[in-house]
Amino acid sequence: MKAVKMKIIAKILSEIRLYTLLTGVMFFTGAGIISAGELSSSPQWQVVGQGGGGVVSDVVVHPTDPDIVWVETDLTGIFKSTDGGKTFRRMSGPVERQEQLFEWMRGMDHELVYDPTDPEIMYWAVDGGIYTVPGLYKSVDGGENWFKIPGSPDLNPAAIVVDYKGVVYGIKHKKMWVSDDKGKTWRQMPDVPTYFADAYDWRRRNRIFIYVTRANRIIIGDRYEDTGIYFSDDQGGHWQQALNGREIMDVAVSPVDPGLVMALEQDGTIFRSVDGGKSFEEVEELSNSYYSWGKWPPYYGSIAINRENHVMAIGRWEMGISNDGGKTFTVYDEKRPSWDPAGYIFSARQDWQGLFKSNKLAASPSSGKWFSVDGHMLKEINNNGLSWTGRYQGIDILCLYSPPVIDKRDPDVIHVAAGDNGHFYSVNGGKSWKTSETKMVNVDGLAQDPGNPDVWYKLYGRRPGVAGKVFKSGDNGVTWEYAGRIPMPGFSGRSESDPSFYRGWCGWLAVDPTNSKRIFATHRASDGLYMSEDGGRNFRRILALDKPWQLEVTRSGTIFICTWDSRGLYRSRDHGRTFEMIHEGMVNDFAVHPQNDDIVYINVDSFRHAWATARVKPPYEQNRVYKDKGKGRLYKTSDGGNHWELLGAFDGFALYIEPNFPNVMLMSTRDGGQGIMRSADGGKSWVSIHGNHNNYHPRGFIYGGVPGRVYTWNHNMEKLDNIHLDHLFEKAQTEEKIIP
Repeated sequence: MKAVKMKIIAKILSEIRLYTLLTGVMFFTGAGIISAGELSSSPQWQVVGQGGGGVVSDVVVHPTDPDIVWVETDLTGIFKSTDGGKTFRRMSGPVERQEQLFEWMRGMDHELVYDPTDPEIMYWAVDGGIYTVPGLYKSVDGGENWFKIPGSPDLNPAAIVVDYKGVVYGIKHKKMWVSDDKGKTWRQMPDVPTYFADAYDWRRRNRIFIYVTRANRIIIGDRYEDTGIYFSDDQGGHWQQALNGREIMDVAVSPVDPGLVMALEQDGTIFRSVDGGKSFEEVEELSNSYYSWGKWPPYYGSIAINRENHVMAIGRWEMGISNDGGKTFTVYDEKRPSWDPAGYIFSARQDWQGLFKSNKLAASPSSGKWFSVDGHMLKEINNNGLSWTGRYQGIDILCLYSPPVIDKRDPDVIHVAAGDNGHFYSVNGGKSWKTSETKMVNVDGLAQDPGNPDVWYKLYGRRPGVAGKVFKSGDNGVTWEYAGRIPMPGFSGRSESDPSFYRGWCGWLAVDPTNSKRIFATHRASDGLYMSEDGGRNFRRILALDKPWQLEVTRSGTIFICTWDSRGLYRSRDHGRTFEMIHEGMVNDFAVHPQNDDIVYINVDSFRHAWATARVKPPYEQNRVYKDKGKGRLYKTSDGGNHWELLGAFDGFALYIEPNFPNVMLMSTRDGGQGIMRSADGGKSWVSIHGNHNNYHPRGFIYGGVPGRVYTWNHNMEKLDNIHLDHLFEKAQTEEKIIP
């Protein structure tokens, strides 16, 4: 095993040396060759969570090995299965740590591909962080390790393909690049003829698709009305149009027959070509009426061809299977196949009405086996389309926009608000999960009553008619009843149906430990802090704020709150009757000492520095101008905010104090690539304990219910035990201690 690993490392290093000679650029491979988890002093974070948020956007099957299946997600990168799709493991953590991503690993479609001349070679287009430059990653060992190709073009979100000579093609918007030497050098081709209207709507940038026939003809499409598809026989130098006037959603090319090409139109019409896509005939029609660009994920419908030239096409309400090369089809409606969700807990989402939702279909090299992704899970299809099985184990795509809650009586009981998938809970430390929802709904906040731990509250958000509704459970979150609703503000006459109405990242809930009837809440409409004094039945706004970000109510009932990107840390010592601003800066996160409300730590101006130095900005930041004041700064007050002590200059975000050992602190930061850092002396000095953690920007830390246990949360949860034991970090501290 060691010899095999050294051989792989030697192969990767050989590639690196060659790229360096060709480009004159020295570069790091990040954790691609030796992962952080292999270093003896690196902490081992454990991923804990129930998949369900985000979007499963693509499925890629090994060209010859039916046991190897990949899926791509829009939040947490890529996942690999070596048992035919039954279980998956995440493969993108080292790349995410290398990129130091600010938000998430956006993946859309057609961005992960095999080289058909050598299946050990794979390419993956990664959208870099706000500081880093996007580019193409390459693997020479079947996706186990990845390194970034220097000088490669920005191809995400976009479409890439490798032809049967090993030539790599990539399209983004209307730009096309070609590499004849497996990614080492690139040349830009003339603009492609596809239509492209909006470069800023990242959810629509995946309209483009690209395929290659067995004769190395390139076929592209854009999923717009009347544009059909285009094909080129000279690597994109010249293009010809086919299916003009049609809105083609997907194309399939035969892996064995250079002439056989199939196409699926938006209305469900199936077309067949035997001359490599030059001309087509209409052969069948499926019901595909649910397609809409206003929906996310967009269910295009999909089509694929296997090695036996069998064809499968999936529309919204019907599917077709052909065993004669697409000449004739047997058509089924969604009630015909058997459906086994395999224990998938989203039963309301994955009943027969959702079975044929498909935004990508792939044929396995194993006879009669196919895979479809519908945005939420992978589905294995067998028996000529009559047998469907859910595959999701290990695909962690949580959307955690607000902090999980650990039951105060049992550390193995975890409750999470999983974004648009609702409320989930585990009673065995995250090994298995249940949901209290019966349909898709946003849950943006959770809270347990400290005075009566059987009582839980949850807050709905970002859905017209239900946003701001608060529900109460008296049986540990199993069943719920409506309690009341937070008033929705009127932003310039906008309604709840307008997506821009919901301007914030998340909602927060907290129950006052000194009075169980007193509940505090913020919501995604983001106009301030609300309070109920009757157990959640009625709420009133007690503090006007734009985009509230973090809310904490201490054991004494003192309230602290800051905002996402405006000024101030606010405090109330009279249960919300009055507030005072105890720091005027752009406070990005704070931590209050567990035994003394006068001791507070804050990170200031980290977001300002991030956006001021950003390579790219998301739409909600594009029109804002930030004056760069350098790195964010960490401050501490010991007298309730009268005086603040500067502890250091970091690009720090989330802060945490271990409640049983308050000299032990954690902080997330991208400063110098440190990631998650630990202090054992109350914030005076810090050491990186990032280890194998998958994300450089966890939104927060929460106490794990036992001394030394902590969870991070962002788009998933990760756990680390024994952070209070100094000797576990002594080696790291002697090597990497940072004294600001």
